[in-house]
Amino acid sequence: MIRKPFIYILFAALVVGAIVGRLSSCGETSSGSDNWAPLDYESNPASAKYDFSNVDSAVQEFMGAHPTVKGVTLAVVRRGESQIYEKGYGDFRRDRISLLASTTKVLSAGVILTLVDEGLLDLDRPVADYLDWGDHHPTVTVRHLLSMTSGIPAIIPGTCFPARCMCDPSTTVQNCGRDVFQNDSTSILPEKEFRYSSGAWQLAGAVAEVVSGRTWAELVEERLLARCGLPNTGYGNEGLLAGHPEAFDPDNLRPTENPWIDGGAYSTVNDYSKVLLMHLEGGLCRQVHVLSPEMVRAMQEDLVPEGVAMPDWWPEASNYGMGWWKYEDEPGLLIDPGAWGARALLHPDEGWGAIMIIETTSDDGRDLRERLVPVIRAALVEADQN
Repeated sequence: MIRKPFIYILFAALVVGAIVGRLSSCGETSSGSDNWAPLDYESNPASAKYDFSNVDSAVQEFMGAHPTVKGVTLAVVRRGESQIYEKGYGDFRRDRISLLASTTKVLSAGVILTLVDEGLLDLDRPVADYLDWGDHHPTVTVRHLLSMTSGIPAIIPGTCFPARCMCDPSTTVQNCGRDVFQNDSTSILPEKEFRYSSGAWQLAGAVAEVVSGRTWAELVEERLLARCGLPNTGYGNEGLLAGHPEAFDPDNLRPTENPWIDGGAYSTVNDYSKVLLMHLEGGLCRQVHVLSPEMVRAMQEDLVPEGVAMPDWWPEASNYGMGWWKYEDEPGLLIDPGAWGARALLHPDEGWGAIMIIETTSDDGRDLRERLVPVIRAALVEADQN
């Protein structure tokens, strides 16, 4: 027979152990759930309640309407339940590594904002205060750089102009950032126009390197890849590719100390889904603090001032955060689109996210997003009702 004092001691030990476990890992707690570790859907008990057959049908119909699309990879996550779906379609295995183009921005903004959490950067302090590069852009802040409101010239589509250093893998992030910072001949005051500026993001990466004393590659590894466990994610500088390579292999990337901060990342949907889950779980990834809840929210705010027009080449857009577009026809949905069709989706209010990757065009990606969002939502609602 087990004596009662022993039972009490055992119970107390279990309670203390649970409390210690919850308080470990930087002393942070999730704003969403107790499901700390990102689970792949095949090992995730929560995924069993979902029926994604209509999602599969929507992808097949999309591929039938777009013969140039050879495959799709897709992952869906939900707050409190981790990854609930992941699949490869057509010629794509679900572990396919693809270039992300501008879907890189959410990754990069997150890396930079870890420096704000640590007190090395202030979102609203002029970046010139951190640099010894002359008297340029005296009122431009990191928030301006990452929200396309800095007044630094927009990049001309299909070119590296005016930030020519963007396409130079032989230079460094800091040298390229200095070039952007010191060339203010065609700049305007911040918050006057929305300018889709790769140069602004390269400057933000340079500021991050300066204040941290780390290279961009080191920052990405230490603050994102290691903390979230992303074995198939990284950055490169491949210049102006005519299109996504048919068989991308990160081992064949040219060595560079000047990766594209806003468009040079590659990843898998499995890796990227962990980042989306981190954004849904208050900035925690695998029990590790990546971002504070305040920085997660800062990325999602409307940062384009009232009265500043959004670009006519993106007619759906109603506002922009730090990497996140907002569309009039999808209230509450945050979207980070890429030139080769990748789409990162996050709906903080509804508690879900998705990453879909194709390797063709942004227009194809828009069509896929429009087809998939309704059926993903329907699958979530149906599971909740059953």
